[in-house]
Amino acid sequence: MVKFILDNFDTIFRDEKSFQTFDKMILDLAVRGKLVPQIEDEEPAYKLLQRIKEEKEKLIAEKVIKKEKPLPPITEDEKPFDIPDSWEWVRLGDILTKLTDGAHHTPTYIKTGIPFLSVKDISGGKIDFSKVKYISKEEHDILYKRCNPEKNDLLLTKVGTTGIAKVIDIEKEFSLFVSIALLKFNKNFIYSYYLENLINSPLVKNQSSENTKGVGNKNLVLKSIAGFIIPLPPLNEQFRIVEKVEKLQELSKRFKEIYNSNEKTRANLKKSILEEVEKSDTNNELLVSLEKLFGNFEKVIKTKEDVKDIRNLVLSLAVRGKLVPQIEDEEPASKLLQRIKEEKERLIAEKVIKKEKPLPPITEDEKPYDIPSSWEWVRLGNIGNWGSGATPSRTNSEYYLNGTVPWLKTGELNDGYINSSEEKITEKALKNTSVRLCSPGDVLIAMYGATIGKLAILNIEATTNQACCACTPYIGINNKYLFLYLLSKRENFKSQGVGGAQPNISKEKIINTLFLLPPLEEQERIVKRVDELMAVCDALESKIETSEKINQKLLASLLKK
Repeated sequence: MVKFILDNFDTIFRDEKSFQTFDKMILDLAVRGKLVPQIEDEEPAYKLLQRIKEEKEKLIAEKVIKKEKPLPPITEDEKPFDIPDSWEWVRLGDILTKLTDGAHHTPTYIKTGIPFLSVKDISGGKIDFSKVKYISKEEHDILYKRCNPEKNDLLLTKVGTTGIAKVIDIEKEFSLFVSIALLKFNKNFIYSYYLENLINSPLVKNQSSENTKGVGNKNLVLKSIAGFIIPLPPLNEQFRIVEKVEKLQELSKRFKEIYNSNEKTRANLKKSILEEVEKSDTNNELLVSLEKLFGNFEKVIKTKEDVKDIRNLVLSLAVRGKLVPQIEDEEPASKLLQRIKEEKERLIAEKVIKKEKPLPPITEDEKPYDIPSSWEWVRLGNIGNWGSGATPSRTNSEYYLNGTVPWLKTGELNDGYINSSEEKITEKALKNTSVRLCSPGDVLIAMYGATIGKLAILNIEATTNQACCACTPYIGINNKYLFLYLLSKRENFKSQGVGGAQPNISKEKIINTLFLLPPLEEQERIVKRVDELMAVCDALESKIETSEKINQKLLASLLKK
């Protein structure tokens, strides 16, 4: 198995989640009887159950434990999977001699004394005394009469973070809060560490989750714990299962160390290559850096987050004039700006758009980096007519009933093209309210809440709610280039959001944002090149998805080897 893992390491362990899946599968196979072989002449579990029953009856007769109401028998429909012939399905309560929980009241805490454990002290999968609270010996003695944790008993979290089991592996006095259950059983019949693995397996974890009730600090009641359906193997097989689980878990830890070392190397390589690409000052340097990046794709690109980094790099290069070459005889952006200015004045004169307050000039301090000489720094308000939408009154049915005009909400902005809307308003709403009718080709940006910075390009005439801002680009502005530029600045817009739970950016902030204007022909070349590289990224993501599916199949077959 080890050789198989090492030969397929990067495919099996693609991310941290792979190790979580691997560890769950170890326990899942363990409780299905598929991790170690069954031995024919071992005492079967039904005889073990008989001895457990006899022992409980003896303790009841001696008044060591109380007689409890019998648990319901397990029906065939309740059994989740087949188990070996020598195993038995039982309810957890049937193999316990005691099931209780800690103190139901908050004790008096003191600086030093007897440790008083709550759920937080074992929710990490071990008994942790580093942040424990303390109670007096007198109070501990009172609590201990009802709930007496001893070495090799089992603790189980039952409030808040529920369903985590831990064997008491220390000789130390302590008391428990109500958030922890105590499970006691005869250690001659049940191996403590098998029971710990069993309760931490997906089988019982699912039952814990299904039976955890309440709002806020959710609770797993003792009755539900007693009713858990569990598979019980012969005693000697319990020991073999635990030994195998421990070996595989240790192997998992070693593999995780290898993975972390590989990831560190990969992350450093990716970072250095991306930084090299970003710092390229000339087209020649950029080509060399990109060649290095694409030549090492298999080494540095492994997850969708890696692909996202490549997408962001492509956008960054595109809007800084580094993705395509400049052509000397193309009309520079300065002349394009003059034509944009003339068009804007014409539209104002024709009362198509309103005259607005001039935007402030751009200072040298505002310019974050050098750009090609044929490009110009402008503000977003200089290159298009911006306006936010509105929501017609919901109390006026005439604004919505049988509406035909598409009306978009921010949740419908899809970082792509929009061809339809979930809701429509009427022509009357369009005429009588301040809603803005946007044209095909307009670029939309979300201004409110979690969707800040989401984008879309309209393929239809549509209106929007007030959480969207729309731009009708002036002549000489490629709307797809504008879209890509806004996409590259999404994180900037998010960071500018103000307003607590529902942060927002204003139209004023948007139109005052700096915009890099290339010559029109170069805008078109940039868009084409970005589309080509994004298609490569799409293919990479598809390849990663395929690898993830292979990863799941390899994990599923791994422990059977």
